[in-house]
Amino acid sequence: MIGSGGVVVALVLVVFCLLTLIGYRALQAVRRVQPVLVERAGQTATSLRDGTVLVVGGGSATAELYDPGTQHWRAAGTMAAARTNHTATLLDTGNVLVTGGNLDGNTSDAEMYDPRTNRWHDVAPLPTNRSCHTATLLPSGLVLIAGGRARDGAKNVIFLDSAELYDPATNRWQATAALHQRRDSHTATLLMDGRVLVAGGYDGDKLDSAEIYDPNNAIWQVAAPMGAYRVGHTATLLANGEILIAGGAAINSAETYDPSANSWSNTGPMLATRMLHSATLLRAGQVLVCGGSQGKTTLASTESYDPQSHLWHATATMLTPRSAHTATLLPNGFVLVVGGFFSGGASELYDPTTGAWQQP
Repeated sequence: MIGSGGVVVALVLVVFCLLTLIGYRALQAVRRVQPVLVERAGQTATSLRDGTVLVVGGGSATAELYDPGTQHWRAAGTMAAARTNHTATLLDTGNVLVTGGNLDGNTSDAEMYDPRTNRWHDVAPLPTNRSCHTATLLPSGLVLIAGGRARDGAKNVIFLDSAELYDPATNRWQATAALHQRRDSHTATLLMDGRVLVAGGYDGDKLDSAEIYDPNNAIWQVAAPMGAYRVGHTATLLANGEILIAGGAAINSAETYDPSANSWSNTGPMLATRMLHSATLLRAGQVLVCGGSQGKTTLASTESYDPQSHLWHATATMLTPRSAHTATLLPNGFVLVVGGFFSGGASELYDPTTGAWQQP
């Protein structure tokens, strides 16, 4: 049973996995600043090889590119389908693979963006329609798709334990070993040794379980459970190879995972309870956490984690509250934050040298 936290978890899933056209019309009614071309929430943002940032979907079939040199946005074509809660993965070729997602229902469609031509083209569809899943580029160049949710013929939600591999060289999908736990809205982090850590998520209740995919043997291994049940959290690979897990529904706790010891250690608590926030590793090694939701409240506050002291420190407040947004480290060390609920479509830049926010 979900228990007293059920209301919060339900809110996470409504916001993060069941976004509707009605919700996006409400989003568009909140207008502050709109330097981006399309207002978005639940989108993806991918840093391309030339330093530009590709922002895709989030209640739309459109995409756009941010150029840090000019601080301008330009259109990046239109996908065949509107998406949210999809994935976007930068491939070794420099192309971007976009899979699944939902707006009016889950999809198995997959598309590829070619930055050289600024065009989209269809690729082989996922064997299973899914949203709220993860996609991880493996050292081999294959893409691991794991978990998520689907709908059956009666439109009932099905939590998935299946996993699939995409080969860009052949444009083919193949099944791989299933997860030990059905889950959606989890995190997936590529470890320094090439394995993938999957943590938390939701299967009708919040999860504390974690597991690791070994691509050499194509198997999942159960990892030590986290110290808290989490959904709507973040996972960040630190410079020392550990993974920082932060926040989630109704909690402000954070912990780090040591892959060599298969153990979790609590950090100091975050300064605020957050879910649907962002976490970005800065050049200096700290992790910047921005915005998020506390249920009825959307946050503009930010804070940073210091891996040396294992403590959190307040940083400058964003210009605009937001949740379900994206945050991308730029080549110049700035962080680009885009969109999200209640942002009015605004984007802004964080300068870690001055600790200040500015509009592009």
